[in-house]
Amino acid sequence: MNQEKQSTVLSELQGSEGSILNDQVLSRHVSHIDHLGIAVSSLSEAIKTYEVLLGGAVDHLEDVEDQRVKTAFFKVGESAFELLEATDEQSPIARFLKKNPRGGIHHVCVGVDDIEAVLREYKEAGIKLIDQEPRRGAHNKWVAFIHPIATGGVLLELSQSGPLKSESTND
Repeated sequence: MNQEKQSTVLSELQGSEGSILNDQVLSRHVSHIDHLGIAVSSLSEAIKTYEVLLGGAVDHLEDVEDQRVKTAFFKVGESAFELLEATDEQSPIARFLKKNPRGGIHHVCVGVDDIEAVLREYKEAGIKLIDQEPRRGAHNKWVAFIHPIATGGVLLELSQSGPLKSESTND
């Protein structure tokens, strides 16, 4: 998108009700789609289905205790499908399934190189965040969620492998 078109799009966004952006253009920081998070009521049944659909066995199983979910990952090229089953009735996945009993896409996760810098940039741009600071997620990656109100209804997860940049500069 050329600069003129970006300015037009930003002007339209700023003029709309519930505007989420100020006048700055954010730098490109997303490296890839990491995974699609899919809420399921039964992980074991969903694994059987996705093994057939994707033509292979599950690649990784993990309990993510602080999110109160069990996960199963199926790699698809550089990305993955993440199946999520609630382990607690008050978990975000359980609440999603109450609204969507058949399950479905819960979130889209994108990989970033410096999650702390991205969160700072989003805050400065006025983008509504769920997580103000990164926390540990599946695969021991650093993660943070962006509120769906800021993304047109899509729950967006940021994900970073390795140490936080602030930790690596403190060594």
